[in-house]
Amino acid sequence: GKPGFYTATAEGDAEVVFTQTNGKITYQLWNPGTVGFTRLERTVTESVCDLDGIPLSIGLSRYEHKSGEIEVRVSVDTNLTTLSTNRYALTEREQTWADGDLEEKFVKLMIEDDIFYDGTFRVVLKAEVVSSTAGDATLAEGREVYTLTVTEDDIQAPGRVYFKRADPGYARGTMLY
Repeated sequence: GKPGFYTATAEGDAEVVFTQTNGKITYQLWNPGTVGFTRLERTVTESVCDLDGIPLSIGLSRYEHKSGEIEVRVSVDTNLTTLSTNRYALTEREQTWADGDLEEKFVKLMIEDDIFYDGTFRVVLKAEVVSSTAGDATLAEGREVYTLTVTEDDIQAPGRVYFKRADPGYARGTMLY
């Protein structure tokens, strides 16, 4: 072609190549897409959460485009979670997508299944973009938060339970249900 000024328009992941008489100039348009939770909520019984020590897998997805590397961190929102912190463990909380990667990634959540009736509770997870080689990766709108609702499957004991001991120094305890 003739040397001169050329204009190109690209959308999404694209590589625009300009060829001139004095060499090749390559311009790449980056679009990292967005990331977020694959599902927004789930309800399970308490015993499912701790079935033989196998944690729940909670999916994260990269949507639309795939330019550059993105790292996402998931944490428990303690302001919205109604379960004490010693009853759950979140592992594999940081996930990374390589350039071109659209595979679903998983964080793991283990919840202790106790033997006491403690009602329905929830664990709320939130995601945040930690780093992005393209510099502008964002969370997918409406996919920033995941809510796990755990329903009770232990039996609620009716009435009062008393604990007594022959030792006079031991106080008598009462629990109401």
